[in-house]
Amino acid sequence: MDDAEFLLRLMQTPRYIEFVGDRGVNNLDESRAYIRDYFFASQKEHGFGYFVVRDEHRIPAGMVGLMKRDYLDFPDIGFAFLPDFFGKGLAKRACDLLLKIARDELKLTELDAFTDHQNVASQKLLLKLGFTYEGDIRHPQENVLLQRYHAQL
Repeated sequence: MDDAEFLLRLMQTPRYIEFVGDRGVNNLDESRAYIRDYFFASQKEHGFGYFVVRDEHRIPAGMVGLMKRDYLDFPDIGFAFLPDFFGKGLAKRACDLLLKIARDELKLTELDAFTDHQNVASQKLLLKLGFTYEGDIRHPQENVLLQRYHAQL
């Protein structure tokens, strides 16, 4: 809950809204509710969720995590960062650590990921992380066509 202000700021960036979506989080109370109802619920139900990523000065920079969605075969990796932290390698390092946790601690053997067709930066990161492009998938709740990626750990 201490990261509610950071999450609110992240979720209101234009890039987050464009590529992840507007989640209707417009104030601190809604941010806290989102953390409770989405992140904590996933942690309780599946044993995994999201982590806040901080830079070398302990400033919140972004988040990475795993979710289980009904329309994907395997848990999927997700990540989002504030614009000030783009291109600094922080997302790659955080995702590498998350993949290690997924493999070694959670004993996951496969992961999915999906991106908007226009989100080239995320596509490049997924490829660097060892994911392979699998084809398109239609998002069931939003009726948009996304690119699907898959990795064996």
